[in-house]
Amino acid sequence: MRRGTLLVAAVLLGAVTPWPAAGQVREEDAVSLSWSQRRALVLDEGGELRFPTPETALRALVEPRDPEESRIAPAAAVLTQLFEPRSRAELDAIAESLVRLALSDRAHFGQVRLDATAALRQAVRPREGVPYEGGFDALVRAYATRAGTGAG
Repeated sequence: MRRGTLLVAAVLLGAVTPWPAAGQVREEDAVSLSWSQRRALVLDEGGELRFPTPETALRALVEPRDPEESRIAPAAAVLTQLFEPRSRAELDAIAESLVRLALSDRAHFGQVRLDATAALRQAVRPREGVPYEGGFDALVRAYATRAGTGAG
């Protein structure tokens, strides 16, 4: 999938998916969050802090809004269910998106490839949250495919 197509899809999904009020985090409330949780928060269109969703986590990885924002932490937080539980299908879908990003051939995607792999690694052995059960298999798939193609 081309980068432009991925970005358009992420933006469209974000436009039709309303931000839940429960996902908004006031700055004074962010102080009570753990370091991992604060690092995983994402900025919405209005500059408000939010819990990451699969869509916003992928957007933060591909095109971060703020250079100080973690590119990896939102995706790892979604996979480890740091803020809210997710179905196995949702977790597998974001993991598959991360594997595709990790395998991207686009020259300008070098950092994205590394960050996607790092998010999967963090999901396997998180500091907080629930380890993502499919994380190890996703990492093996990404590395084996990369090694099989000679890409590196």
